[in-house]
Amino acid sequence: MRNITIALSSLLLPVLLQPVLLPVLALIFLVCLVPTGMVSLGSITMAAAYPVLTLVYSLMRGLPTQDVVVCTVGAAIMGGMVIWMHRSNIQRIRDGKEYRFGQKHKSN
Repeated sequence: MRNITIALSSLLLPVLLQPVLLPVLALIFLVCLVPTGMVSLGSITMAAAYPVLTLVYSLMRGLPTQDVVVCTVGAAIMGGMVIWMHRSNIQRIRDGKEYRFGQKHKSN
């Protein structure tokens, strides 16, 4: 249940706050998922890219400096929370033991 909540929040919050970024974030997710098969790698990369994309988008829109800072800091906090919640996945990726999409689970 926890993983579902994290996944929904990491996908839903950017959509609600800046829906124009969704296609770019989805593309980043797919670019990581398709060659590696690791959903968690796509989520982590998307979370890391979200503050950067928010900054670029806010500057392109010409938002006042104060709004740019608030949006970017908020995006960094959300992205950091997603990355923090994936720390066990990060360790499994480093160890080469992370589940890959479509891979069959090994029986104990």
